[in-house]
Amino acid sequence: MTTHISTGFGLISAFRGNKNALLLIAFSFYYKWIEALLLNTSIITHQYIHKDIVLPYELATCAFFLLCLEGWANRYIIEIEHFRLLKQAQDTASWPAPTQTYYTAFVGLCSLLFRPFFRMTLIVIPVLTPFTEHLNDFTPVAWMSKVPLWTAGAWLLWSELKVLFYLSKPASQPPHFLKEALARWVLMTLLALCMVTFKVGFRSFFWLPNPITVQSLLTILFPFSLFFTMFFLPLRLVEFWVDWVDCRTLSHKIIYIASAVWLMFTIVTH
Repeated sequence: MTTHISTGFGLISAFRGNKNALLLIAFSFYYKWIEALLLNTSIITHQYIHKDIVLPYELATCAFFLLCLEGWANRYIIEIEHFRLLKQAQDTASWPAPTQTYYTAFVGLCSLLFRPFFRMTLIVIPVLTPFTEHLNDFTPVAWMSKVPLWTAGAWLLWSELKVLFYLSKPASQPPHFLKEALARWVLMTLLALCMVTFKVGFRSFFWLPNPITVQSLLTILFPFSLFFTMFFLPLRLVEFWVDWVDCRTLSHKIIYIASAVWLMFTIVTH
């Protein structure tokens, strides 16, 4: 009995302060559900190895509403984590900006390029295309019917610029459990949609032979590293940055990075 109690307290102690790693584990299960949903409803096969995710209009519309909430969710998560940092450090801690290293600055640049691209092609275009086609009947020149798409693209790019600004100079506000849960669900859902889209389109880069060998793992190491830096981190830039800041000790940071890498590996290779 004493052994079980000690083990239980040991596990609690190990995960205390590692809610970020636990959130990644929860996301892995949620991602599998989103992936199964999209593979059953949204996959388009052009060739045996060429597949795309094309959301049905109903799913795309739901995702579009979540996209409209993303700006609020990003800002709220950043502000409450900044509040927690100041509270725990007794107002002496400084919030690290994404431009503090070349690597994180490059990740921020990739977020400006790829986050709007995935959201535009996966969500905005399927939702607005019927409207632009109808608008084409009432415009004197064809390019005028594309104005809603250009406006949406500019809005997405502006939203990403604001995210980088919020991450560099965040405000703060006390957290509320329900608001935080809603904000994280919005970000988690959009991330899952974008990651399934990437996985379907680039799956051939990550196929592993059976059985898995050291050589096969080394073969995908380079594309995996590129994907991790250029797509995975930028697509979840806000969640990654605030969770990284929330890791107070070196052991927490190691566990968090390990869980992020493992999550990415299991997603792209299964």
